[in-house]
Amino acid sequence: MPNSIFLRPILRIIMLFVVLINATLNQFSQYSQQRFSISGNFNFGNVLYGPQFNYLSNLKFSDSKVAIYGNNYVARIISPPILNIQVSVPSYYKWWAIILNIFLLLILSWIFTILRGRKLKRANMILEERIRQRTSEIVEQKEVIMAQKNEIIDSIDYASRIQQSAIPSDIYLEKIMPEYFVLFKPKDIVSGDFYWVKEVKNYLIITAADCTGHGVPGAFMSMLGITLLNEQISRSRFDTPGEILTRLRNKVKYALNQSVKSQKVVDGMDMALITIDRETKELQFAGAYNSLYLIRKKSKSIKDVLASYNVSADNMDYQLYDFKGNRQPVGRFPIETEFTNHRIQLQENDTIYLFSDGYTSQFGGPSGKKFALKQFKDLLLNIQNLSMSEQRVKLKVIHEEWKEGIEQVDDILIIGLRI
Repeated sequence: MPNSIFLRPILRIIMLFVVLINATLNQFSQYSQQRFSISGNFNFGNVLYGPQFNYLSNLKFSDSKVAIYGNNYVARIISPPILNIQVSVPSYYKWWAIILNIFLLLILSWIFTILRGRKLKRANMILEERIRQRTSEIVEQKEVIMAQKNEIIDSIDYASRIQQSAIPSDIYLEKIMPEYFVLFKPKDIVSGDFYWVKEVKNYLIITAADCTGHGVPGAFMSMLGITLLNEQISRSRFDTPGEILTRLRNKVKYALNQSVKSQKVVDGMDMALITIDRETKELQFAGAYNSLYLIRKKSKSIKDVLASYNVSADNMDYQLYDFKGNRQPVGRFPIETEFTNHRIQLQENDTIYLFSDGYTSQFGGPSGKKFALKQFKDLLLNIQNLSMSEQRVKLKVIHEEWKEGIEQVDDILIIGLRI
């Protein structure tokens, strides 16, 4: 057998055919084989008989030796033949190849990082361009919206000036009502609440109304109400407050096409209307949901004049009488009745109040609740020692303190008049 075998790295397997022949006995001998190397020994079998094929595979990249021992019944091989097997180390296992591979790996990683960075940069540029385009579109849309908003606000401001010109001026009110105040605070630029005052001969006619809705829709209704009141009440004649409201309801229904019963139009007005005869000091009142408050100083004569009315609230010095309107609006209603006309004999220093529900509908206070009617009545009683202009300031301050930054929920209208 050859002494040495050289193998390439890709061929790390060798097949050995071993047979030991006893020429004397003409039989195969018993043999064993053992493979050993610099790194350790490897057993390939113990006792075998007859010729054998043996495979040596997965040889290490180093020098290996194979020694074959054999014996039979006659003799024993003491110095076995030794086969040297040398597998050459591949180039990629060498130190310079490992360094080169690491270097190439670093270069490839760097190239990958550069390419990926460029790709991300291009993607960011595309995204930034899209953002710029969208931002430009948003800015343009915002400018269009702002222009439209300004046009709308300008139109509403002009509508507010028209509405203000339709209600009585302060100069006119000071001329016909020496002691009075009007607290008028729209929720928006224009208001669904309005007040209407007119002097006819020796009579004073005052109306406080709350139309359906607020803002622009309410303002349209308020202009309709002012127009219809001007039509009904001339400079020479007028009817009782109850008759005025009844006729006004019919005109509102006609103007809003509410005559058809099947139509689901519920627009209308809540209103309190009074007339005062300055000579006799007789007050007549009719209301559509809205009430009239009369505050009078306590005296023995109260029982005689207002015996048929219950005191709604009082304090040590004053009593408040609540004259309620009918539970129906000036407009279409399922069951319509004539508006009740109240007659009240006034006394000097009596104070009367007409108002909408905006003041008492405001949320606020420690619990975030509405300003209750009882609070409103007690507040009016407690400010009777103030002048009418001072009462207006007090009511406004109390309202601002009550809502404490909460948005105003409705239009506010309060008219106070001292006899």
